[in-house]
Amino acid sequence: MRIVKIIFLTILLISVVLFVGMFIFLKTVNLNRFKEQITEQISKSIGRDVRMKHVSFDFSVVKGITLHISGLSIMDLPVFSTEPMLYIDSSHLDVDVLSFLLKRQVLVSMIELNSLKVNLIRNNNVEINYQKLGEKKEAGLPDEGKASSVPSKDVRGAKEKKSKDFHFEEMLIRSIRITDGTFVFTDRTTDPPMMIPVKDIEFEISNLSFDAPFHFQLKASLFSGRKNINLNGLAQINAQNQQVRIDDLKIQTDLSDLSLDHVYEGVPALKDAGLKDKLDGKLGLDIHQMILGEKGLLVLSLDGRATGINAQFENSPIPVENLGMQFAMTESDVDIREITMPLASGEMKISGRLIEYLAEQKFVADLKLTDVQLSDLAQQLDLPVKLEGQIQVEYKLNGIGIDGKALRSFLAGEGASEIKNGRVKDVNILKLVLSRLSFIPNLAEQVEANLPEKYKEKLKVRDTVFEKIRMDTKVHEGVVFINKAEINADGFLMLASGNLDLDQNLNLDSDIYMYSDLSASMVAAVPKLKCFLDEQKRIHILMKHYGGKLVDYQMRPDIEAMAKKFFNCWGRDELKKAIYKALDIDDEVPSEDVADPGQSPESGGENIPQKREPSVEEVLIENIFDMIPIFD
Repeated sequence: MRIVKIIFLTILLISVVLFVGMFIFLKTVNLNRFKEQITEQISKSIGRDVRMKHVSFDFSVVKGITLHISGLSIMDLPVFSTEPMLYIDSSHLDVDVLSFLLKRQVLVSMIELNSLKVNLIRNNNVEINYQKLGEKKEAGLPDEGKASSVPSKDVRGAKEKKSKDFHFEEMLIRSIRITDGTFVFTDRTTDPPMMIPVKDIEFEISNLSFDAPFHFQLKASLFSGRKNINLNGLAQINAQNQQVRIDDLKIQTDLSDLSLDHVYEGVPALKDAGLKDKLDGKLGLDIHQMILGEKGLLVLSLDGRATGINAQFENSPIPVENLGMQFAMTESDVDIREITMPLASGEMKISGRLIEYLAEQKFVADLKLTDVQLSDLAQQLDLPVKLEGQIQVEYKLNGIGIDGKALRSFLAGEGASEIKNGRVKDVNILKLVLSRLSFIPNLAEQVEANLPEKYKEKLKVRDTVFEKIRMDTKVHEGVVFINKAEINADGFLMLASGNLDLDQNLNLDSDIYMYSDLSASMVAAVPKLKCFLDEQKRIHILMKHYGGKLVDYQMRPDIEAMAKKFFNCWGRDELKKAIYKALDIDDEVPSEDVADPGQSPESGGENIPQKREPSVEEVLIENIFDMIPIFD
């Protein structure tokens, strides 16, 4: 019995000595002496240059092992950057020793990372710097005489048995906390390159596990001086497939917190949009599921909404006010279910789809304007005339690319617009056009004074009322082509064609036609107007081509063309009469047909008219007229 006690006491004493010795060793060992060996082994395992300023650890029976690392940096490959792809200013890791000894479970009670900076880079070859992290060089062929590299059954069995000793699934991390973190994504596939910095990151994970979902939350700032990103959700790690699955992730942000200077610095291409001052509104995202792997985004199911969006663009006189949007996203496409915005007391609606938004960025869209009031729109466009009526528009659009440069190059589409109950206030277009035909003195007054009573009112009213306005248009390379614009007003028809670009530059050709009954009355009142009748007996007034800003548009008759047409018609006859009178030439029937004296009723033949040969003077005068350009 005494021998048993002696053996027991000896074992106990040896255990105490070993424990105390191990404790003293762990408390006194200088881990920093092995810093170079540690960084060298890590560098070999991940294929990157690893640097470390200081490493140490503390040991406590109660707290376990606490590892301290400062100045840890993992350098990037030169093809991506000369800067670190990951840098940690200081970090702390607490490991529960008793849990490992008793349960064979690695329990990390806390991981703290301070001033973590991650640089994610996509180069021109669409390669990401983190994709090749940890790849090892291919091993060479086995040396001659050595055993084959194919392991035997015993070796494989030993490895399998050894691998069963510990699994990552048995690791549990109670808490991960990141403070003052920075994540920067640089995309060099765009021109100019794009850089999206997420700063002031506060990130926390509770009960991280490799075989069960865990909760996480993040607060950070994006293009802002304050924390404007707030998200939380569930995540799960699939170590076997090297994937991370995220569920029920909710993101909320206030767009008014964005600094446009910071946005343009990170995404220079957005400068083409010409956004002024600031952007207001709220954005919410519900990510039902997202799976990330080595090749990037694999699966995405997202519903998003934007509310109360307000913005002003330099190239658009119409501001964006109270815009709302409902959309859904997958890993490849964006489904714009509806964009709505009040517009000039009416409504604008857009729906469409953005295809391959990370690559080609093809899109299709339907645009509708309903009951847009011309009076309100004219004020927003600062037009020089007062307008009334309701605009209805239906349009189908397509293109490639969503920035300003791409829209100018590839935007295309077609559609129609119609104006109901249209009216131009305080302008009688018919009277205005007639008054500007200055080559016929007091034309408007003469017409108004001599018209039948039922037509006089058309020239007396202050406004111009439109019975119908319709335009068929197409868009090509960002330019709106007006193929046909038909404006039916009270007494006349206006036809127009032209184009309008994204900078509101308008080119327009137009013609005005008086209706046949009104034209007949106007010619009866002022016979000189017969010179402007077309084949359908309508007075045709040529309008001057307009090229300039939309807001400066004015209707002007083409006086030069109209005068030439008038003098070629009326002035030629009047001038010819004056010349004939001066030369004492009989112009009663200057070139009229006359009867052949060889035929008579008595002979039973018909009275066949014969043309009189013009005199030498008449031929000379006609040749002179042909030489004058105005009579061409």
